[in-house]
Amino acid sequence: MDKALADYKAMFSTPLLPEVIEALTQLFDLNNPQLQGRDEATAKLLGSASPDDVLSSLGEQTFST
Repeated sequence: MDKALADYKAMFSTPLLPEVIEALTQLFDLNNPQLQGRDEATAKLLGSASPDDVLSSLGEQTFST
């Protein structure tokens, strides 16, 4: 089990190839100007808070389906 976990972690120990980044960008529509505007507004709203700070400030969330 430890070797399997180590092998799995090793798969993510190097940077992604530019081709992979480009494919993911297109797949998830990350160059969408509307989404970029939303992301910039969110970043401005959050300021210098780290992702951990943001999550901890939200507290425990429950989502109904």
